[in-house]
Amino acid sequence: MWKTAKCEIQGRGHEKENIPCQDKTFYIKKGDTTVIALADGAGSARLSQHGAATITKFIGEEFIENFNLYFEQSNGAIVKQELGNKIITRLESLSVELDCKSEDLASTLLFVAVKNNDFIIGHVGDGVIGYLKNGDMKIASEPNNGEFVNSTVFTTSPNFINSFKLIKGEVEEIQGFVLMSDGSETSLYNKNEKQLSPMINKIMNLFIEISQDELEKMLLNAFQSMIKPKTLDDCSIVFMAYEKKH
Repeated sequence: MWKTAKCEIQGRGHEKENIPCQDKTFYIKKGDTTVIALADGAGSARLSQHGAATITKFIGEEFIENFNLYFEQSNGAIVKQELGNKIITRLESLSVELDCKSEDLASTLLFVAVKNNDFIIGHVGDGVIGYLKNGDMKIASEPNNGEFVNSTVFTTSPNFINSFKLIKGEVEEIQGFVLMSDGSETSLYNKNEKQLSPMINKIMNLFIEISQDELEKMLLNAFQSMIKPKTLDDCSIVFMAYEKKH
């Protein structure tokens, strides 16, 4: 059985300018399927928080309904195309609801869906996806920072499907997964070494033992006191850990 925990906080830059937090996180569980998702709304897109919130919820619900369909399709390009088209359609529909352009809803997207012993990982843009295996944190997907310095790929970028990373596999000895936005990445990921901070390892191993509520309180305190002061950006993180049977 998998358990989930998340944290998202408004960055100092947005606090100063009274801009809402544009990082959005989501998790959902139904039957044998658990999904975690994170989206970092583009600072340059005026309604990106709405795009980020909508797309994380959409991904969660989509994999609850159609996990087998995506997992059993052996051609990854078809999965990316189908999922990518659904993301585009959902954002176009939201742009009509909010009377804005699709580009106003731009965000990154990171997700992990697990059903029984199978997993699917998806990644568009920056941020990091990691996993815990045999007690050690490893990187599943690194940031994709686009063509230019300080740029990334978004769910509204032309041909984003070409940069859509999709990984399928079996859980086996994996004990947990983590998603983080680039704001959290500043403190919790070493780009040169391509390694996650030891703090992530500690949190993940701790989460296997404690409850969701306990971890979410700890995360909020840690992010406010240790992560937020090191960046102007919004910061978010989502964990999924395999719950030990007592």
